[in-house]
Amino acid sequence: MKKDSSKVCCQCKLLKPMEEFAIEKRASTGRSSACKGCVNKRRRENRQLNAPKKRSSDLKYNYGITSVDYDILLEIQGGVCAICSNINRGSKPLSVDHDHLTLEIRGLLCVNCNFAIGSMHDNPVLLRKAASYLEGN
Repeated sequence: MKKDSSKVCCQCKLLKPMEEFAIEKRASTGRSSACKGCVNKRRRENRQLNAPKKRSSDLKYNYGITSVDYDILLEIQGGVCAICSNINRGSKPLSVDHDHLTLEIRGLLCVNCNFAIGSMHDNPVLLRKAASYLEGN
């Protein structure tokens, strides 16, 4: 017996080819009831809806601070990166920079500055050598 080659999505109510539905072995048709497009849209909406809660729980779990603590630190820094003083215009908020040994928070950095000092393993000697290199060339 040949299975149907199309079905109606339970969310958008459109008739779509079976390939538009994720494989779901427990379903009677062997495919999910919602099309991939609708599932992805719902996941995006849920991520946006839960983003503030996730950010708050990530700050607490990773750094032991609340979103209020983060906002206070951001205000103390004038809303800019502690190194380059650029306002973070990207989609990501400023990163919490911390000492990986003591876990003490040093400040908030833009993605580029955070990546730069991380690439140098938070080693001030290497960072000074890099600065000397740039100044000499």
